[in-house]
Amino acid sequence: MELYFLGTSSGAPTTHRNVSCVALRLHTRIWLFDCGEATQSQILRTPLRQGKIEKIFITHLHGDHIFGLPGMLCTISNARHGGVDEELDIAKEPVRIYGPPGIQDFVVTALKVSQTKLIMPVEIYEYSLNTPASTRDMGKLVPITRNGKIKVGKIYPSNGHPGISRGANGMLSWQGSDPPSWSVVSGDQDMVVTAGALRHRVACFGYVVQENDQPGRLDPDACVALGLPPGPLYKDLKNGIPVKTPSGTVVTPEEVVGAPRPGRKVVVLGDTCDSRAIAPLARNADVLVHECTFSDEMKEKALIAGHSTASMAGEFGRNINAGQIILTHFSARYKIRRGVGSTKNGKEEEDDDVHAIPMLIKQARHAYQGRNVVAAHDFFHWKIPRKEVNTIHSRFDSGADAA
Repeated sequence: MELYFLGTSSGAPTTHRNVSCVALRLHTRIWLFDCGEATQSQILRTPLRQGKIEKIFITHLHGDHIFGLPGMLCTISNARHGGVDEELDIAKEPVRIYGPPGIQDFVVTALKVSQTKLIMPVEIYEYSLNTPASTRDMGKLVPITRNGKIKVGKIYPSNGHPGISRGANGMLSWQGSDPPSWSVVSGDQDMVVTAGALRHRVACFGYVVQENDQPGRLDPDACVALGLPPGPLYKDLKNGIPVKTPSGTVVTPEEVVGAPRPGRKVVVLGDTCDSRAIAPLARNADVLVHECTFSDEMKEKALIAGHSTASMAGEFGRNINAGQIILTHFSARYKIRRGVGSTKNGKEEEDDDVHAIPMLIKQARHAYQGRNVVAAHDFFHWKIPRKEVNTIHSRFDSGADAA
């Protein structure tokens, strides 16, 4: 599991940063979170294969998060047709897009006006603010093109929340203390994705990606010690089936297979000035991707614009007990390092610390009360290792060791 940052600027691209997109690589699959303009170009500079993109999660409908989506669909289509991914027979597999109300209109209109023809089906799911009129509406997809390649559907609040509304500016609000959530992906082979509401100037969402617990690791040395040589019976043990050694001794999975390994949790938030509603879902995240548009000195402006400061990101990470915070979505005023990109009278001048990324990291770490805070830049990637649990109890364990 690996995160790739394809765009880390807020609002508009700069000479050093493109606009928002984060890619999550899951072995052979790729999921995108937001798709700002030129994402299709950015991905060419990474080891990610475009044809492997199968899901795109949109946080909100501001242009710096969605203007690259029509072009990216074309890129995926081209990669799946006659490209390096043709042998994988994935042209028939749909690309699934998830997002706020309005994402269907945006995608369908862009493809229709440009007369774009895609090789693969596209399924577009909008988050409904209402409960379904009938259980038959749950998960229902409706074809909206003559060839049936584009289908649309709705995802309803998973906790049956009845009181969600949008203000004149589109910002979500709800009644009661129980925040709404949407079960976005639940039938995946090893992942569950849930969306939660964020406070921004328009309807905005964050995503919690929870990996299912993984089987424990088999200890081949323990197998050999019990008289079981390497072979196909090892697979049975990993699947929880006792086996017999050549001498007839029974070996149980508990003797040679470790405890199940806890699944990893990744939280990717959209633009936000208040993330508390998603906190119960995000708790104990291994990695939190949080916007950091402004420094602490600009908190008043951040709140008016619906964005976060460095300390707001760090405080939320501390509140949910995140193992790692990755900051992104920086205002253009903050330079990658001191002295980069700032000129005066034709000469480069040094920025003070307030206008440099290291200061944002420092502020976030102070609020987080830890050092596990980094600032992403374009093409930055972060590996999320599996959690290991060593709890194999062999029949050769000595009782004296436990004393």
